[in-house]
Amino acid sequence: MKYFLVESDKKYTDAPFLIDWFQKIRIENIEKGRSHLLPQRLVLPIRSNKDTVFIDVIFFPFLLVTETVRKVIAMYEPKTIFKQIALLDGKFEKTELYHLPILEKMNCELKKGQLVTEIELEYSKIKEKTIFQFTYQNSTYTVMRLDILESILRRGARGLSIIPLQVRGEAEDE
Repeated sequence: MKYFLVESDKKYTDAPFLIDWFQKIRIENIEKGRSHLLPQRLVLPIRSNKDTVFIDVIFFPFLLVTETVRKVIAMYEPKTIFKQIALLDGKFEKTELYHLPILEKMNCELKKGQLVTEIELEYSKIKEKTIFQFTYQNSTYTVMRLDILESILRRGARGLSIIPLQVRGEAEDE
């Protein structure tokens, strides 16, 4: 099965930019076993911009997805926990509801000097996971399997950039 590193599409320069979030969300709580420490619903401010484009997936400072993408993730990973986060531009009176998925974090080893985009996944470790995250140098990266990614893209999701990853030790029938 094919896997992809999924990042923000740099052409969306007017995507929402969260501000003052660190006072309300602790990054270390965005994981299984600690997500109960996060509020179920939260309003976070974004930088005011009359041209804000509410893309379907936001990657920084943490993964946020629209309802459309949330439904796809829930379809492939039904046990995923989601927290609701409303993004608010008070000056221009714009708001949009997003969801913070609590995804499994995998250990991915990178060789010294290797770029994250050159990572090679170990099939025995990912074992058919459809979506997961890994952390490298204090940044969190999101990886999606081809089928979930296609489902998201077929629904017209905006704001994604994809990079194919190599999978080592893949099953013979794949």
